[in-house]
Formats: sequence, structure tokens, C-alpha cells
Amino acid sequence: MAADSDADNSDSAPLVSDKVLFLSGDLMFASRVSSAAKAAGLQFQMSGNLPTEPADDVRVVILDLATRSSIVQGFGAKVADACPRAMTIAYGPHVQVGPLESAKAEKLDHVMTRGQFDRQIAGFLQTLAN
Repeated sequence: MAADSDADNSDSAPLVSDKVLFLSGDLMFASRVSSAAKAAGLQFQMSGNLPTEPADDVRVVILDLATRSSIVQGFGAKVADACPRAMTIAYGPHVQVGPLESAKAEKLDHVMTRGQFDRQIAGFLQTLAN
């Protein structure tokens, strides 16, 4: 009978949905990323910082280098601690070479210009969700 109780408890456990964590101060561009996330069946969260407690539901952390370049140093290790299942994307204006190079030095999963990110985000999130 104990096995039945355990099975009942696991059936009632809440499902955790995968999340896109968008670190940016750009509210206009956030709506584009939010729409792409929702179209892919992913939750969207905009924030200024990484979570303080490990967040296993975060599948991708997106860092806007135009508004959050000050947190790029050590970012890869911080994401590994805060969001252990997440891959990382950093993007920024093509004219701001310094932040893009800093993000590449952090060995983030994807570093791209804002234009590249804008063209690829919907397809990328759709692939990630599947």
C-alpha cells in the first residue's frame, strides 16, 4: 500500500516548466524575447541579476551586454552555480567590441551581435524547447 501512496504523491507533484531568464534593462526588446519564449512553450523571466538560489528550471540565460556588461566577468561560473541546467547567450551591439570579447573570454555558449540574436532567437528557443 505504501507504493500506491508514493505513486499518488508523485502524480500530484507540480510540473516545472523550463524558463528563459533574460538579464537586461531593455524593456522594448524584452517583449520580443518574451514572445519568442512563449511561442516555444517556455516561461519568460526578466531580471537584473541571476537567482540567489539554484534554479533548475532555467534552461537558458540571456545576457544583454548593452545594459548588463558590468556582470560579464565571471559570468560563466556564476551561471553554472545559479542555473546548473542553463546554457548561456550573450549579445550586444556590434560596435561595442569590448563587451563582446569579454563574453567570448568567459566561454559562454553563444556570443553574438544584437542583429544576429534578433534573427536567431525564435528558432533557437523553438529548438531548445523540442
